[in-house]
Amino acid sequence: MTRPSAEVKSAQPNYLTKQEVEKRVQNGQILIIYNNKVYKLNKWIKYHPGGELAIINMIGKDATDAINVLHPDYVVNNKIHNFYIGEYELGDSEENMIHSQTSTNESEQLLTVAKEMSISVAFRRLESKIKERGLTTMDVDCPWWMDWFHGGLQFQTIHHLFPRVPRHNLRSCQSLVKEFCDEVGIKYHIYGFVKGNGVVLGALKDVANQVKLLKTVAKGNHNKSFITED
Repeated sequence: MTRPSAEVKSAQPNYLTKQEVEKRVQNGQILIIYNNKVYKLNKWIKYHPGGELAIINMIGKDATDAINVLHPDYVVNNKIHNFYIGEYELGDSEENMIHSQTSTNESEQLLTVAKEMSISVAFRRLESKIKERGLTTMDVDCPWWMDWFHGGLQFQTIHHLFPRVPRHNLRSCQSLVKEFCDEVGIKYHIYGFVKGNGVVLGALKDVANQVKLLKTVAKGNHNKSFITED
């Protein structure tokens, strides 16, 4: 299967507003925004190494943080420009966030504000993602010399947060995420091997009890229907 060819870029930049991006998305175009530039990924989505869902979740949105965190430099430097279709035109509210900051050195001030905005957005996204993953997964605590036995499967939370992190870096990443969770007040679920299995079995037991209750209720409703018919 051949890779898609590059998009033909016009001599003059094409400016797209937020409304125009939304309209194109509604018409079936797969657009993302990276560093205030708009990219059309209809031809690339089926080839994306991270899967189609990763792109689908960012359609019509600013994907700058996600691309910078999850992709190597060659993607930004050599590949993504092939799908460029225009510049993203900031709306009034977005421009006001920048122009409200004034100083004698305007370019330095704007750069500082842009960095702060990116860090703030990345912080909120990471916090939300950890809260979501923390509800459904946990890590198994073990010494580093037992990592070979678990094969990286003991770092479930980290793997689901950062699926492209190499296995040998999962332990280092875990310590950073645990530190972040302590700072923002998020409970990081990590248990020893025995207790971890106990937590899993307890959760399965709760599910089984719920299914048993539903079955009892369904059976009772079924018997009531026969009584009514008689």
